[in-house]
This record gives sequence, C-alpha cells and structure tokens, in this order.
Amino acid sequence: MKVDIDLGTSNTVLAYRDKENIKILKSNHDSYLMPSRVLLLEDDSIIVGWDALTHPKRFPNKSINISAIKRQLGKTEKLNFSSFSTYPQEISALVLSELKCQFESLTNQQLEEVVIAIPSHFDENQRSATIDSAKIAGLKVARLLNEATVAAIAYSSDHQIVGKILVFDLGGGTLDLSVIDVHYKLLRSEL
Repeated sequence: MKVDIDLGTSNTVLAYRDKENIKILKSNHDSYLMPSRVLLLEDDSIIVGWDALTHPKRFPNKSINISAIKRQLGKTEKLNFSSFSTYPQEISALVLSELKCQFESLTNQQLEEVVIAIPSHFDENQRSATIDSAKIAGLKVARLLNEATVAAIAYSSDHQIVGKILVFDLGGGTLDLSVIDVHYKLLRSEL
C-alpha cells in the first residue's frame, strides 16, 4: 500500500486511503501526530515517538534525547551524541520505521511505498537524505512533494478551487510561504 507522510521537524503524520476515504493514522497513543523524537537509553535501547517524549528516563544525564533531526538532513558528517555516533538519515529512519510499524499493526496491510512531504526550501542533498531515510526504514519513495504543494492540492480538491492559492506553512521548525496556481479542478477520485 502507498501512503503519504509529512516528516516534520516536531511531529510526523501519516495519511492513507481506506476505501474511498482519506484517513490519518491514529497512533497507539490516541493522537494523529507522532513526535519526531528518538530517545537512546543507557542500556542501548531505542525508543521513538510518544514513548520517547513521555519516557520517565528521558532527562537523566546518561539518556540521549534527539529531536528536530530534520534540520540536520543533508549534512554529510556524523552526529555525535556522547558515545553514540550516527547520521541524521538513520535517526529519521527510526521515526519512519515506527510509523511503518504502527500503520501495519493497525491496518494489517504491508506498507511499502510512500509519498513524503518536504519543505519547499530543501536542497538536493536534503531531498536525497530524506529518500535515504525512507530506504533505511524499508520504504520506497514514490515521490517527494513540497509541503505547500500538498496543502494546495488538499485545499483545492476539498473546495473545488481553480486559481492562485497562498499557503502559509507554520511548521515546527520552519515557516514557508508559497503561492501556487491551480490550473484544473481535482476530482476526489484522482487523489
């Protein structure tokens, strides 16, 4: 099955089509958002998402609390967290893997292909790093779409609008402003 993911700086969201309806994955913590957070404990266990955000050992000196890793995507050097060293793509892959596990557990469907929404300002290195993160998580990227484009498609489809749309993307890590010109009406069946 193919799904859409907004791999955010602060939170990550997964949407999928269930018969004729678009659904947003509700996490095992009863939320539509999953924190883009990874916690590495001193016993080398790795905890992702809500469990990382709420874990009782998230603040002790020997735990490593990683968030906003999206800002590091595209950098070629390893990141060092105390005794732990890794690339940003591997941390993002942990977030994507957690989403994949939750999706497959809740829907009993195999998740293989994704469309990922990325910031409009992402350069080629950041785009490649996003694709690498998905590959590490065992996902094939069908396409990368700018977040503003995704918002414009959703809005124009829901409201049957043709024309210019101004999109403010007030993300957890970035603020993007885009003007998008929609040339034709999208029908719900095209999505």
